[in-house]
Amino acid sequence: GLGFYLPYGSGILWQNADSYVGRTVVQELELRTYFLTPAIALKLSDMVSVAVGVSLVPASAYLKRTLGASDNGQVLFPRSQYQKEGTVEISGSAFGVGANAGVQLTLVDNLKIGVAFRSAIDLAFTGDANFDLPSDAPAGIAASFPDGTGTLDITLPHTFMFGIGWDQGPLTVEASSQLTMWNSYKELRSE
Repeated sequence: GLGFYLPYGSGILWQNADSYVGRTVVQELELRTYFLTPAIALKLSDMVSVAVGVSLVPASAYLKRTLGASDNGQVLFPRSQYQKEGTVEISGSAFGVGANAGVQLTLVDNLKIGVAFRSAIDLAFTGDANFDLPSDAPAGIAASFPDGTGTLDITLPHTFMFGIGWDQGPLTVEASSQLTMWNSYKELRSE
């Protein structure tokens, strides 16, 4: 089989970004991940089926924020002194690979129990950092903000799934649960 899905993605766009108090942290943020998952499944017996697969994950990230202190929101180039506030836009791409596995058991007729695992996926983004400074910024300060490249590492978390289902002809009733190990995503750090 072949699957395509988008389990991780996020976006923030502040409509009034120029007056938003947290603009030195984020004005716009976007994370996109595209999972392409070829898999193979085998029915080992009438009671047991197994599946394994690989996830091929291209991803992109984008961040725009006002230049300033992220802890107190102080803007580096305030509009009261400069033509406009300075901003930085950081964008990049990455490619990661992960593994998937699952087991389905049929213990009695019509009752199926399944467990599945998706591994964590490391994404090492590389990309560009572009600064937009006010034209009236002092040349000595502006020289400290050259456009350049950067890196960002994100680990998408392990996921464990459990489900139970009753299959009776055209009707299937199921209950499932998912545990996502978000502790792999403690902080977002760029260099």
